[in-house]
Amino acid sequence: MLMWIRNFISQRFSAVRFGNAISSFKQSETGLPQGTVISPILFNIFINDLPDLLASDGLTNTALFADDLAIWCSAPKRDQSKLNTILNLTLERLHLWCIENNMTLNLKKTTCQFFTLNRQPFSPQLVYNGMPVQQSDVSIYLGCDLDNKLKWTKHAELVVSKARKRLSILKRLTRVKWGCNRDTLNTTYKTYIQPVLNYCNEVLISASENVRKLLDTFHNQALRMITGGVKTTPVLVMQLLCDLQPFTNIIEKNAAILFNRLIRLPNNSFWRDYDSDGGRNLKTQKGFIQCVFVRTFNIKSLMMCPLNYCLLLTHSTTQYSTSDWTLF
Repeated sequence: MLMWIRNFISQRFSAVRFGNAISSFKQSETGLPQGTVISPILFNIFINDLPDLLASDGLTNTALFADDLAIWCSAPKRDQSKLNTILNLTLERLHLWCIENNMTLNLKKTTCQFFTLNRQPFSPQLVYNGMPVQQSDVSIYLGCDLDNKLKWTKHAELVVSKARKRLSILKRLTRVKWGCNRDTLNTTYKTYIQPVLNYCNEVLISASENVRKLLDTFHNQALRMITGGVKTTPVLVMQLLCDLQPFTNIIEKNAAILFNRLIRLPNNSFWRDYDSDGGRNLKTQKGFIQCVFVRTFNIKSLMMCPLNYCLLLTHSTTQYSTSDWTLF
């Protein structure tokens, strides 16, 4: 197997073709062939030791998805100055690992963000290889916009903006005297537009009602195009005709399903034994788990075993089915 992998990544030559002209062949001595099934696996094996190395101090946490790396740590207000030292030492370990493994960190795509509800946020001065790391109030990680107070306003606005660009296709398919039928329009919306709204929408369960209303308004606008309803047409009627739930319900259902998956993860005591009635670091804002309980289950204090969690979550994910609705 090792000989096959060695043969796979070595002796690779490439050339550039422009019109009828072709350049001379040059050997590729680094990297992996793009588009192959095994390349992501080999890359993950190559950087597999990085998260444990960065978190070896017991104070730093890491999350790694392909080549997207997130490093974070937390501290109470009185110990915020320690964050500077902890993160700079972590960046130093990252720099040494990159030197040892012939890797380069793209500082242009590297940002530092401080999450807090304090009016005077702490600004850590992070340095990587002698170069300062730029600070930002909003960062994008895996397509999710993270603002420093986790209000999710920027994320909701970006999602609606992306979905609105795709909504123009639905407009072209609908006219007063001609156009596609309702089933075709509904299928187009569910398969091409709604997935943009559904991506990572579980986090919006902790957002304010005004933020989630942005997605609900766009969702209802699409329903009017599909059904041909006028402004006075009740939203409930359009939802029944399209067999679509209110988007707020979709967020709550997806959040409950996500939490159900999290507590089933092996060797993950944090999610299974989490006390939803415990103290919070954020002063005025509920976290993901509290919102799952309060908004999905309408329970403000919950302490139960993981099995009861699963039973409650299974019940909650079935209460939003539009097939059970009746129009009078």
